[in-house]
Amino acid sequence: MKAITQENDRLGFIGIGYMGRPIARRLLEAGFKLTAYDRDNKKAGDLIPYGGIVAQSVSELSSSCGVVLSCLPSDEAVLDIYRGPDGVFANARGGLLVIDLSTVYPETSQELSRLGLERGVEVLDVTMSGSTPTAEAGLLTLFGGGNKERFDSAESVFRVIAKKYFYLGPSGSGATMKLVVNTLLGIGMQAIAEAVALGEKAGLERNRLLDVLSQTAVMSQIYGHAQRHGLLAADMVFNPFRHPKFGGARYKTQSDYEAKVVAPEQMIAILKQLDKPETKLEWTLALVHSATALRPEECFALQWRDIDPTNNQILVQRAWSKGKEMAGKTKGSMKPVAMHPALCEFLNEWRRESCYNKDDDWVFASSREKGRVPRAASTCGKHYLRPAAVAAGAIDKDDHSRFGWHNLRHSLATFFGSNEIPLSTIQSMLRHAKPATTARYIHSVNSKQVEAQGKYPEAIKVGKNGKEAA
Repeated sequence: MKAITQENDRLGFIGIGYMGRPIARRLLEAGFKLTAYDRDNKKAGDLIPYGGIVAQSVSELSSSCGVVLSCLPSDEAVLDIYRGPDGVFANARGGLLVIDLSTVYPETSQELSRLGLERGVEVLDVTMSGSTPTAEAGLLTLFGGGNKERFDSAESVFRVIAKKYFYLGPSGSGATMKLVVNTLLGIGMQAIAEAVALGEKAGLERNRLLDVLSQTAVMSQIYGHAQRHGLLAADMVFNPFRHPKFGGARYKTQSDYEAKVVAPEQMIAILKQLDKPETKLEWTLALVHSATALRPEECFALQWRDIDPTNNQILVQRAWSKGKEMAGKTKGSMKPVAMHPALCEFLNEWRRESCYNKDDDWVFASSREKGRVPRAASTCGKHYLRPAAVAAGAIDKDDHSRFGWHNLRHSLATFFGSNEIPLSTIQSMLRHAKPATTARYIHSVNSKQVEAQGKYPEAIKVGKNGKEAA
């Protein structure tokens, strides 16, 4: 059976959702030609910057591709896409291979295979174990069912999106294996809930109970699953996993790292170093970081449609890290931050100068990549921010400790704290409170936040009539 290759095969991808989107993106980044379809045309359109083509219908996609992948939310959605006169099967090219990644009942996979064979289409049910971040990193585990030769021919696809993939047997075997995995996961989550309830009822303090429980070998795997599926809070401040050498699956710990703080007068000097026509982007980046306390992965992920001057806010919709678009740090962080009118004016000035100024363009687009992706935060920090900080006296030339865009976030917090800004306002602007406090916030930009932010441009002498103090 001929193997699928980037050179000879065009992939079709149906269902650009939480899992489908990162999988399709990885395939594009690996060099595959890919046509996408989603009932929400905008979701499919998000793949265009990575080389994707958008199909306007299932029939258009099916008739133009040799391999069709689907990642859909339900059995009904899967059957609707494949059956009928406008479905995949009725418009399939000869020899089409279908790889259905959806979580469905084995009977649905078997029905799909039967319908496909009637049209000369081979169907593989390849279910997934993993979350959205796992998909983004290409670390899924796949369980396959269907024709073994066709499964082997698709290894080039599987290698891009998964760290492990297994052939289980005939049609429906992949779906059956996913049921086995989900059953085990469900039992484990229920066991955690009942164990925690038992401890609390007996008088144990909840957070201490969970902290101690997390140190036991039996919890190393199941605890992480419970957090990822929302049964337990994902942002607990204690150490939730044991070290791998003690049998734990993962290890998270609180760092004793103390960030260097940039004083307003040092920020003036940093901006002065960057105030050149060839570093206008870096100047704007430094100002936005220093005045908003956006995390670097949030700031570099901004698109022009996220800038909302009408409501004095910047919308945090996504993150960008290690060359990939990702979800935000937490659900609580995906909320708007205040934008003072002075800051908005400088952003508009940069938009007028940038050749990437459409609503769906990146605010800090990479010219080297022709605007397809944002600038790389690490490279930008190393070659521009750090030298400017050395020249400004914020750090020593021989200081090799961590210093980057995140330091400007810490600096703004320190500045606010020393200027009698209420703690609650600082917490809401940074979106960086203790879990119990953050959970109670209904975060929206308000006049107190905008007023507080206005103190910073004033302090570093950035205003409507000039960029820096002389």
